[in-house]
Amino acid sequence: MRLARGAGVNGLAGMRRVARVPGATVPVIRPLLDWRHSELGQLCTDAGITPVSDPSNEDDQFERVRVRKAIGNADWLDAKSLATSATNLAQADAALQWATTQEWSRGVSNGGGNIIYQPGSAPREIRRRIARRAVMQLATEGKGVALRGPELERLLNVLAKGGKATLRGVLCSGGKEWRFNKAPERKERPAAQ
Repeated sequence: MRLARGAGVNGLAGMRRVARVPGATVPVIRPLLDWRHSELGQLCTDAGITPVSDPSNEDDQFERVRVRKAIGNADWLDAKSLATSATNLAQADAALQWATTQEWSRGVSNGGGNIIYQPGSAPREIRRRIARRAVMQLATEGKGVALRGPELERLLNVLAKGGKATLRGVLCSGGKEWRFNKAPERKERPAAQ
């Protein structure tokens, strides 16, 4: 589903075994991701447990159900190979996160509510991640809601051309150095009389 939407490495990596929910302190741990549905069902049967069944998992009105059925019926597509690819993409995402942290240390100055980034020759994906991190740190709107690919893509294009854009209440200015600071408060329009 994410591939069809043009997701990047992070989105294509699928669910993580351990993840943080924004705003939560306790991690979500998923120890059964490697198990197939049929294997878990058999485990329950062997233990004399009746598993809970969510009827929405059989309802074709949901995209996830249609995709699961299509993948399950595709004899040329191996589920284990897909899982291996997702694991490889998760490792690539972790490497990109590491590289982004290195780039942040090298090229970002942060203070007084301003973030300044000197992108130099950093690859586009690293620039994207730096811009996302800067916007999310300073955001006054949409806090806790992840930035989507199209939003970031538009922002990167504007910054690369030296332009300005406001995203999530953050004024972003491009050029040889990128500047991120909180946008001025919006003035309320007087009520019509």
